Amino acid sequence: ANQYSIDGTDASCPKVCSPKTSTKMNLKVTNNTAGAINLWWVNFDCGLNSYSPNGIKVGGSQQISSFEGHLWRVTDLAGNVLREFGMDEASQTETIQ
Repeated sequence: ANQYSIDGTDASCPKVCSPKTSTKMNLKVTNNTAGAINLWWVNFDCGLNSYSPNGIKVGGSQQISSFEGHLWRVTDLAGNVLREFGMDEASQTETIQ
C-alpha cells in the first residue's frame, strides 16, 4: 500500500510533490508487464508530466535524468497506477512487473 498519495485521491494519505533539489540522479525504468506502460514525473505542484508519450513497450526500458527526491508514477495505458516511487539512489533502476 502507498504511504502517500501523489494526486490526493487517497484522503487517508498525505499529498506530496517533488521537492526542488539539485543532486542529479539517473533513472532506468524497465517494463516487464504484459502491456505498454506510461512514466509520469510528479512536478513541483503535484501535477503529472508525461515522460513516455508513446508508452514504454513490453520488454522495453527508458532512461532519464532526474534529481534526488523527485517522485515518479508508472501506470498502464488505462491509467491504473502500477508503482509510485521517489529517487533515492544515484543510479536507480525500477523494474515494473
